[in-house]
Amino acid sequence: MLTLDTFLQAAKDEEQGQYRILAELRKIQRRFNQTRLFPELAHLIELYRSLQLILDNAEQVRKGLSRPIKAIDLENKRIIYETLRLEQETWEIVEKTIRWALPKLQEIIAEGIAIGEFVEEQLNVDIVGVLPSYIQEGYVLLPDLPRREYALVRYELTIFTAPDEKYRALKTRIVTRFAFPVIHQPPTQLKARVQQYETEIANPALYQFTVEVDFPFEETLYPIAKRKFLRYLSQFLQ
Repeated sequence: MLTLDTFLQAAKDEEQGQYRILAELRKIQRRFNQTRLFPELAHLIELYRSLQLILDNAEQVRKGLSRPIKAIDLENKRIIYETLRLEQETWEIVEKTIRWALPKLQEIIAEGIAIGEFVEEQLNVDIVGVLPSYIQEGYVLLPDLPRREYALVRYELTIFTAPDEKYRALKTRIVTRFAFPVIHQPPTQLKARVQQYETEIANPALYQFTVEVDFPFEETLYPIAKRKFLRYLSQFLQ
């Protein structure tokens, strides 16, 4: 896996370091070409931000804080250093490697995002039956075409209030799976089947995704459907 340490280790052998980075990027690109986006896409985006933060602080590093990097605090936009110092020559190799690699990371990230947007466009979601008044919790049916099943997903929407805006987070877990024929039941029967798994909500909300392309479920469809579903729910919570 491509990590921050991969770049720091490049200082020991610049050519070998670049070879390792290219090899890892090719692995990620092959997975993207198979429409397998996660967790690699999220990891690559976070790594890119970390490397960019290092470059943004490059002058600070040169002025005497050039110590081995222990971690990146993206939330507070700061670098956490080890206690041992890093030689100026070594740091220059690390910086050079990062500058060489960033455009390559950016290109593959853009490719992954484009694939993700395509997948999202293929997904459609709608309410099953009548929309209840309480929708902060409920269920979603997600198709797994390769297995010819629907995953029944329990969701819980959490809203965090900040001084200027609200943040929403979606917590999910797969409860069970249904064979495709079950989904063709009338909405009342389908909701009654789902009700077997719910003991707290009298009339749980139920939504159903549809898609016609066989996307990998765990690596692509599930995480992208969650993101789309969060936006879908937001229209009812204005």
